[in-house]
Amino acid sequence: MLKHLYEGGHTRTQANEDCSWLTPAGEELVVHFFCETAARGFPFSHRRTKKVIDKILAERLGDKFPIEGVGINWTYQFQQKHKDCLKIAHSRPLKDKCGRAVNPENDALWWVIVEDAITIYKIKPPNMYGSDEIGVQPQGQGEQEYVFAAAGKGAPQQQQARSQENITIIVTICADGTVRS
Repeated sequence: MLKHLYEGGHTRTQANEDCSWLTPAGEELVVHFFCETAARGFPFSHRRTKKVIDKILAERLGDKFPIEGVGINWTYQFQQKHKDCLKIAHSRPLKDKCGRAVNPENDALWWVIVEDAITIYKIKPPNMYGSDEIGVQPQGQGEQEYVFAAAGKGAPQQQQARSQENITIIVTICADGTVRS
């Protein structure tokens, strides 16, 4: 191996990069896109990822790209290559109405409203609470699949258009650090 490198050969990583279907810039765009779509409730599954990547590469490479598309392990290998940014996780259901409300404009407006309320009503930290709620479905309801998500984030939520019963758990924390359940 050392002799091979000494004589100008490539490492396995370099050789793989040389025959990669996506350019480094293209890979960066795909990783960013996966993280953004997961954050908005539309995480990509392996099947959906393969379908989109095959379409992009077929368009870009034409006849040079195989008809069967990328291999069956391509999505897993891609995630492993970018494991500092991407992870594979089980999705959690996100009700359709909640998912449609998640967008940058609503998020920015929310923080303006919160800041205005704090200023107008002179709310002090001991009276400020943040909360998080999660809906837990009774056993046997909802679907989960493995999807791509940003590394370091919790399980991605995935929009689902059906109605379902949930058991809701709410946890709050005060701005002064105290916790209530």
